[in-house]
Amino acid sequence: MNTLIVDSGSTKSDWVLLFNNEIKEEFTLAGINPITQSKSSILSILDIAKQKLNTYPIEAIFFYGSGCKDVASLMMSEMLKYCFFNSEINVFSDLLAAARSSCDNNVGIVGILGTGSHSCLSDGHQITHERASLGYLLGDEGSGNYYGKELLKAFFYEELSSNLKSKFIECFPFISDNYLSSLYSSNKVSAELAQFFPFLIQNKNSVEIKKIIQKGINEFYNQRISCYKDYSNWPLHIIGSVGLQLKNEYIEFLSMHGFNNIFFYSKPIDGLIKYHQHYVRN
Repeated sequence: MNTLIVDSGSTKSDWVLLFNNEIKEEFTLAGINPITQSKSSILSILDIAKQKLNTYPIEAIFFYGSGCKDVASLMMSEMLKYCFFNSEINVFSDLLAAARSSCDNNVGIVGILGTGSHSCLSDGHQITHERASLGYLLGDEGSGNYYGKELLKAFFYEELSSNLKSKFIECFPFISDNYLSSLYSSNKVSAELAQFFPFLIQNKNSVEIKKIIQKGINEFYNQRISCYKDYSNWPLHIIGSVGLQLKNEYIEFLSMHGFNNIFFYSKPIDGLIKYHQHYVRN
């Protein structure tokens, strides 16, 4: 049986085709988010995937993605069905992907720290408690999107040292008085903002950047993890490139708040492959 597993964030998507639990194809495409992207934009990405997989009859698709909840999940299902009309379609949130990929059939606290952020409790198969996610406009505390906002505010409000400001302009020469207009008109704002996060990592020893990073860690903890203090003896799984690159800072901070069993992962796809190879629940 050919089973297609997709894990998609707002920045990029990982695609893996399994045939009888063996990997037959794997590739990475642009990210898909049905809340922030147009239907035509998503269909163009799905068409590229279809062309790459054209030689394989795909019986089932398990699509895990940012923004895939409620009405947006139905929209994503319809678009997948349009492109892969002979396949069984299953659409789940990126949070469930994070849980299934990291918990390994056990209970755990799960946090996403990538382009966006989120958290939940899981039994290893399903989400057992989830606090509301406010998305890239009001939420995403501690994410790449969040840090991009904070860095841009510091830049435009003249809060960066002259040396750091010069470095920023050198790294991002497209920054100008007109940049905000293009940012607000972008259909992938969260991914656009997240592109500034590597600059924080490269300069994280500067006083201004340290303050921004600590503010993000505090907000992620206060809004997404502190509600699970009663479960601090459970393993805490943090998934995403932002969390991984701030691993030492998070371990130091979270250990002071009673969380000592912490694991970090770059992305869910490897764990998702193992999940679908070993468990039949969906």
